[in-house]
Order: sequence, then C-alpha cells, then structure tokens
Amino acid sequence: MTRQTWYLIGGAAIAVALWFVFNPGGGERVSANLVDQLATATDRRPNPEAFSVTDATLGGVSKRAVMVKDATGPGLAGSRLLYTVTVPQDGELRFSLGIAESEWTKEGDGVLFRVLIGAGSDPVEVLNVQLNPFGNQADRG
Repeated sequence: MTRQTWYLIGGAAIAVALWFVFNPGGGERVSANLVDQLATATDRRPNPEAFSVTDATLGGVSKRAVMVKDATGPGLAGSRLLYTVTVPQDGELRFSLGIAESEWTKEGDGVLFRVLIGAGSDPVEVLNVQLNPFGNQADRG
C-alpha cells in the first residue's frame, strides 16, 4: 500500500460496533461494548484524538461506531486500539467493520483491518481482511 493510501485509512476506516457478547440462554447480554468504552482503551495510536464515537450508516444500516478521523499527516498507518477486557467463559466476539461511503469512490488500495485477541505478548490474530470499496464493489456495505 502506498503512504497516501494509509493516510486515507484515517478518514475512511470505521471499525463499526466492536463488542464482546455472550449469550448463554438465548437472550443477548453484552459483557463489554467497546464502542461505549472507547475512553478506556489503553492504547490509541497514533493518538487518542484520532478516534471518535459516531453514528455510522453503511448501505442503509446505521450503527454506533468507532471512527478513525480524517488525517493527512504522517503516523496514521498502523492505527490501533487496545482494550483490556475480561471475557466470560462462554463469551464470543461480535463486530462489524466498514469504510465510510464518502470514501468509496476515492482511488487507493483500501484498508487493512486486523483483530487480535490474547493476553501478554502472544496475541492471536482472529481477523485479517482488506476492504477496498473503490476496486471491489462487493466491499461497499
């Protein structure tokens, strides 16, 4: 990816509704809603001001979301949020992700989304996906 594409990530990346949910008896119970707990993220790179909570609409579906703000300066590549959460024994991770519709027609290489889970220095990567709504219309939504 080009440096310019990584800068675009700041304006385009919306990690929509990242949360831990466990469902032992059919009724949904939320253990940790990471959108609502953005202020508790122990690491926000490149800086805490790069992230905000917003109501995001993609493909006609609206959700509360964490958004990476538009930034054109260096250092945005590798944006990340780090949370410390105790997950129940029967917990599961549920999340959505996407790129703002306003960015779909801007040329670039897309956005790489990664989710890692784990304690200590050996996290396990559970998601590694690149979305490119400019080059792949199936990534719009």
